[in-house]
Amino acid sequence: MDVVYEMVREDMTTLGAMGTSPTVDMRKLFTSMESAKAFAEEDYGDKIHWTLVGDTYASSGDLRYVMYCIYIRKLD
Repeated sequence: MDVVYEMVREDMTTLGAMGTSPTVDMRKLFTSMESAKAFAEEDYGDKIHWTLVGDTYASSGDLRYVMYCIYIRKLD
């Protein structure tokens, strides 16, 4: 089974008032987890400590104004 890696960047600056949530402001597909992580770190401008959540995605955690998640998407 083939997979792609979907990198999602969330804008955390939209948080604040009760009931608000982050806004997804970028989605990109990659052929490897490494290339998705490299893109996110270049976009952020610094190294990111990644946390693997099960076998479904990696997260940067809240980086104050942005958060990156890389989801493993299985293709049929």
